[in-house]
Amino acid sequence: MPTLQDLIDQGEEMRSENYDSPDIDMWQADLRGAVKPYGDSAMQTLENSFHFGYVITNDYDANQMSNEMISKVQKLLANLQKRNVQATKATADLLSESKKDEVREAVAKQLHVTINGGSVNLGDNGQISNIEVGNVFFAVQAEIEKLPDSEQKGGLLAHLKEITENPTFAAIAGASVSTLLSGFLASRGASQQQP
Repeated sequence: MPTLQDLIDQGEEMRSENYDSPDIDMWQADLRGAVKPYGDSAMQTLENSFHFGYVITNDYDANQMSNEMISKVQKLLANLQKRNVQATKATADLLSESKKDEVREAVAKQLHVTINGGSVNLGDNGQISNIEVGNVFFAVQAEIEKLPDSEQKGGLLAHLKEITENPTFAAIAGASVSTLLSGFLASRGASQQQP
């Protein structure tokens, strides 16, 4: 299986190919295999990149759109190179159904939540370990996707997509929520103690 960098480099080679070349089809198949471990969200972004969004009227325009597609795919691959595979998987891969239910129940019951080391302890003695910022983000995104379609939903999902493609988000997506919250709560406590 080629690496993400190999596929970025192969993209440059694909620019000289005609838009309907079997080589581009094979490159796209390799892309799907390389991006799949990053989860459904990354796969959807990849698939969206493959679609031109315009009616092809001639070979010149089609080749131009093919080059735009290659650029989009290369940008996606470059962003994925900066990320931890586990931190970018879609929600279904990140949280098991039982853990999602535990989180929902905790919120619904407004249980007391404490953070101890690398774990989040719920007021009912349930414990959730190793939740990363990306997990929470993708869980929120998945819940939004379940809402009825509306202009606001579409706009929000577009903004969330922008966030996931931002290298700054990639830098914190793999951080443990408990570590992040511990630092936040400690800084709030310190600032509240100051006169």
